Amino acid sequence: MTLPLFGDLAGTALLAALPVVVVALVIGLVGFHVGARAPAASDRDQLRFNVAAIVIALVVGFVFVKRQASVFDDAFISFRYANNWLRGDGLVFNSGERVEGITNLLWTVGVAVGTWLTGVELPLVALVGDVLAYVGCVVATAWLSRWNALQRGGAWGFALAPCLVALQYRMTASATTGLETGPVALTVVAAAVGLAVGSGRGRVIAGGLLLAGTLMHPDLALAWVAGVVATAACVPSDRRVRSVVEFAATLPLFAAATAWRVAYYGDLLPNTYYAKSANVPYYAQGIAYAGSFFVGSHLWVALGLAAMGAFLVVRRRDWTILHLFFGLFLLAKSAYVIRLGGDFMDGRLFVDLLPPLLLLAEDAARRAPVHLQAWLLAALLATVRGTCLLPPGQIVGFLADENSFYPLVSLSPVTVQHGCSREGVLLHQIFVERGLQPVITSGGIGQLAYYSDLPLIDIHGLTDAVVAHGPTPSRRGHPGHEKWPSRSYLEERQVRFARSERLCSGPHAAQMRVRFRGVKSGTWCLFVYDRALMADIAARAPEVAFVDFPAWLDRYIVDLPQKDPETVAADWVWFQEYYFNANDDPFRRAAFTRFLEAQP
Repeated sequence: MTLPLFGDLAGTALLAALPVVVVALVIGLVGFHVGARAPAASDRDQLRFNVAAIVIALVVGFVFVKRQASVFDDAFISFRYANNWLRGDGLVFNSGERVEGITNLLWTVGVAVGTWLTGVELPLVALVGDVLAYVGCVVATAWLSRWNALQRGGAWGFALAPCLVALQYRMTASATTGLETGPVALTVVAAAVGLAVGSGRGRVIAGGLLLAGTLMHPDLALAWVAGVVATAACVPSDRRVRSVVEFAATLPLFAAATAWRVAYYGDLLPNTYYAKSANVPYYAQGIAYAGSFFVGSHLWVALGLAAMGAFLVVRRRDWTILHLFFGLFLLAKSAYVIRLGGDFMDGRLFVDLLPPLLLLAEDAARRAPVHLQAWLLAALLATVRGTCLLPPGQIVGFLADENSFYPLVSLSPVTVQHGCSREGVLLHQIFVERGLQPVITSGGIGQLAYYSDLPLIDIHGLTDAVVAHGPTPSRRGHPGHEKWPSRSYLEERQVRFARSERLCSGPHAAQMRVRFRGVKSGTWCLFVYDRALMADIAARAPEVAFVDFPAWLDRYIVDLPQKDPETVAADWVWFQEYYFNANDDPFRRAAFTRFLEAQP
């Protein structure tokens, strides 16, 4: 995302949000000033009020959850892995091919187990898990907000942080994606609860949760390291070693799970690490990604408050283990995401920072001098909900609001309104149900692969090790969508159908084009014309419209004497790639050989 473009988007979003911010500031100031002058409420009354406020925030939040309800295409990659595992093919994308094309192995296994236990379809199990994680994040944030208040030795006050978590745009957006985003955020705040409890059991649970979370998304390794440092720094020296050992008690289990992963997939890192070129810094895109999130969500206000809070607790030397844990994780995760270049799903990689950041900001406002508290809390209230800088259904600066691309239109069965799901169902009906298994290649592979159940080579390498380990282009582009396979590799993998503007273009696009009669679909073509397969398809699947290439070649050969030799020579190169290398056809081959050899 170029800086001028980002500036235009940010300016538009800020102007649109200005009335909301002003109203929130007015309401906040009035409310906090009235609350400051009101008689002090009992702890029980305050608890009841906050519980009621959080419930109301959740109810309103669920209105937004329903409005933003979706299942992302990437979630269906996990569902395909889970589905293959359930039917005995292993945790693989293509049967017989062990590639860890997911970063959420534990989430995938959990969804599969949920389906195995209940019989409920995989996407619905994932949706239920996301919704429960959303509620869990709000509840855990409320517990931590109260704990912070007790550590300050004061009253709880209005539970602002959990209410803001319940209403934030990206938090409600992550409540139905089918991905591990919400559960990862819950893992962070649940581990923080374990650290705050301060017991040996709490530390064991906290460390175990974060290590398990690392198997759900590798970024949580940063949170685990932050937990080790926070534990070592905040526990008295006579109990420091024991406390760190308790926090790391589950490390052998994590090591065993990692050893199994390496043995099963043959690599320490998920294949997506290489497909997304995570080893190559992409700071320009990472800054745009972070800017889009923090400006759109209005959480730049919370960042300022958190920084002020860090200054106050350091100066007064009254920090808690949560200050250190959340602060270190916030800094490390932000730096990592910016270096990585973020993700094409706007804000997704920052969702697990939402509760920690809002808790730190709330605590900072309450630690400020009394005459400033109302102003700071009102400013924090102005972050309520936030927005997205990106227009619905559009990709801007390699970023997209994915909820607007994959709207959920039915829960029984789970149905996403998108062409990829329709095409996947169509391919299953045309090919798989008739005993055909052509290898296809495409980008945007999730729904297409899950519903079609055909062997599929991912053009961008998320689920293909050879493509993923290919070179990173010098001119960077869409994160996770930059790698590209060679033609020889796709031929080696016996790809027959392709859905790709790039592969389906060129001087012979008309001869390659494939259409499915009666159904609107994307750009499909034949990558290689397999004569036996196409004859089988013509007999079993009359819905598939394609050019009978051998017959087309016969007409071409008849006209050879009238054709320009240089044009024929250029066409011959493509004919070999498209047809002759895959088919034994000596008579037609001989016709071209005689013509070309006869030229001076």
